[in-house]
Amino acid sequence: MVVVYRCLWLTTAFSLWLCVLSADNSSSENEGAKCKTIFTFGYGYRQFFHMSPSSLHPVNGDLLFMKFSVKARSDAHILLSPSPSPEESEPVYEIVLGAGRNTFSDIRRRRRAATKTSAYTKDIISGTEQRGFWVRMNHEGMISVGHEGEDLPFMQWQDPDPLLILYFSFCTWSGVAGKWIYDCSSDNDSGAIEVQPVLTALDKLRQALLTNYDVYSRPVSNASQQIQIYTQIQANHIQLDAKKSVMTVGCIFTLEWYDEKMIWSPDNFDGLNVLNLVHHEIWLPELVNFNAVGKAVSPLGPAAMRVTSDGKVRWSTRSHLQTRCQLDLTQWPWDTQTCSIELGFWSQTDNLQLILFENGTKLELQKTSSEWEVLRLNAETVAVRRSWLSDLSSDDGTDDTIPTALTFTFVLKRASFGYIYVLVIPILVMIVMSLASFWMDVLGKEKLATNCLLLLLLSGFLLSLDSSLPAPADHAPFLFRVYSLVLAVVTCATTITVIVTNLTNISHVRPPPRFLCDILSSPFIGSVFCLQKPKPREPDYNQMNEAGVEDSLSLVPECDSVANLWWTMLAVFCDRVAFFCALFT
Repeated sequence: MVVVYRCLWLTTAFSLWLCVLSADNSSSENEGAKCKTIFTFGYGYRQFFHMSPSSLHPVNGDLLFMKFSVKARSDAHILLSPSPSPEESEPVYEIVLGAGRNTFSDIRRRRRAATKTSAYTKDIISGTEQRGFWVRMNHEGMISVGHEGEDLPFMQWQDPDPLLILYFSFCTWSGVAGKWIYDCSSDNDSGAIEVQPVLTALDKLRQALLTNYDVYSRPVSNASQQIQIYTQIQANHIQLDAKKSVMTVGCIFTLEWYDEKMIWSPDNFDGLNVLNLVHHEIWLPELVNFNAVGKAVSPLGPAAMRVTSDGKVRWSTRSHLQTRCQLDLTQWPWDTQTCSIELGFWSQTDNLQLILFENGTKLELQKTSSEWEVLRLNAETVAVRRSWLSDLSSDDGTDDTIPTALTFTFVLKRASFGYIYVLVIPILVMIVMSLASFWMDVLGKEKLATNCLLLLLLSGFLLSLDSSLPAPADHAPFLFRVYSLVLAVVTCATTITVIVTNLTNISHVRPPPRFLCDILSSPFIGSVFCLQKPKPREPDYNQMNEAGVEDSLSLVPECDSVANLWWTMLAVFCDRVAFFCALFT
C-alpha cells in the first residue's frame, strides 16, 4: 500500500514539473517576441516608421506583409507610403478600419480621397478591446486586409500601378484616441525603424527650450526672486443684469512677464527672434477673479503666446467675465452704477506682482443693444481679504490682507431715454386724469369709473416693475415711490368720490351745520374753490325749461330744496379741497 502511494506521489510531482517546464518555455517564447506601442489622437500622420525586413520580405513571397492590433472606438487609419512624410497629393495607400461610426472599412489611393473599395464591417474595432489585423500586398498589386488568425481577407483591391511601400504610419480621427501594437518581432529581427524627421530651425529651437521645461515651477533662477506681471484690459462689451446683480464684461486681457528659461541667441537658430507657443507649453501665472460669479474664476482663456529671444512673454487672450455688483437703484431708471473686477493671485502672492501698464485700460465698446453707457474705467491696487491664506497656527484668526489685487472699476450709466415713453409719460397722464376727476360732475358716474380705471392701471404698472427689478433690502427706486404715491392719491380720491356721491344722492331734510353754511357762502371761499351759488329750482309746469341743458352742464346742479343745495355745495367743496391736497402732495 505504501508503495502505491509513493508511486502516485511521484507521478503527480513529475506531471507538475512538466507543466511548469512547458509554461516556462511558452513564457520565454512570448518574451522573445518584442512589440512596439504607439498612441494616437485625432487625424494626422505625425510619426512614420520604416518597414522591417520581415515585413518587406515575408517568407510567403509577397511584396509586403505586416501585422498590427488597434484599440479605438472607430476610424483607425493606416497609411502605407513610398516616402516618409508624404505630401497631401502624393500617391499612398490609406486603409480605414471602422469608418462611418464603425460600420464599414475602405481602401484609398490617396489621403482622404475617393474610395477604391469598401466593405461592410459592423463593429470591426473596439474601444475597449485590442483587435489584431494583417495587411498583405503581392507583386501584382493586390492589397488584402484580414483579421488576425484568419487566412481569407474581408477586403481587398488590386492596384494596376502598384507602389513600392517602404514606410507606414497610424492615426485615428478627430476626437478619437487609439492604441496601436505593431512590429512584434523576435530577437533576431531588427524590426521597424523610426524615421528621424528633418528638423528646421524652429523645431530645433522648440526642442532646445521645451525638452526639459517644467511648466509648474516659476521661471526664475533665484527662488526668492519676484516676477513682475504687467497687465492691460481692453473692454469691448459690458452688460449689467439688475435682476441678478451681475456684470458681464467681454474683454481682452494682455499679460507680459519675463521667463528666464525662454532666453536664446537668435544667431544659433537662423536668426529666429520670436517664438509662438500654445498657452499650456510654458509657465503661466495663476490669475483669478476674486469676485467672480459662476465657474469662470480665471479670466485667462486658451490663446497663443508670443515669446521673444530676451525671454519676454506676451499673452493676449479674450475673456468673458461675470462679477458681482452691488446695485443702488434709488434713482432708477436714471441711475449710475459702480462695478469692479478684482484680479489677483490665488497663491504665491509673495513671489508675484501684478502691475498695470501705463495705458492699462482701454474702452473699445462695440455697438450692441446694451442699455449701459460706460462713463469711465479706472484701475487701482487694493487690499483684498483672503481668509484662505490666514495663518492656521495663530489663535487670533486674523485674515491676511496684502495689497496685491488689481481692481478695475467701471462706472456705468443707464441709457434711460426709452423709459420716458414707457414709464414717465404714462404716470404723467394718470396724474392728470386723477386731478381732473375732482372737477367732474359730482352726480355723474364718470368720476367713479375714472378712478377705478386708474387704480387698475397703477396696480398693473407696479406689478410689471416689481417683476423686472430686484427687491432692494434697504431702498426702493424713486419711480416706485412715485407710482405708490399716485396709487395712494387715487385711492383717496375714490374714497372721497364715494362720500361725495352719497352726499348728493341722499335726500336731506336739514342743511349742514350753521358754521359750514357760513363757510360755503363766503365770497372768498367761493372764489378760491370756484364754488357757484345755485338757486333752488322753481317748478314750472306750463313752460319747458330752456336753460335745462345749460344748467345740466354746471358743476353744481340746481337742487329742489334748500337742504339738498347746501349738501351739494359741501360735496363740491370737499372735491375742491381734495384737489388742492393732491396737487401739492
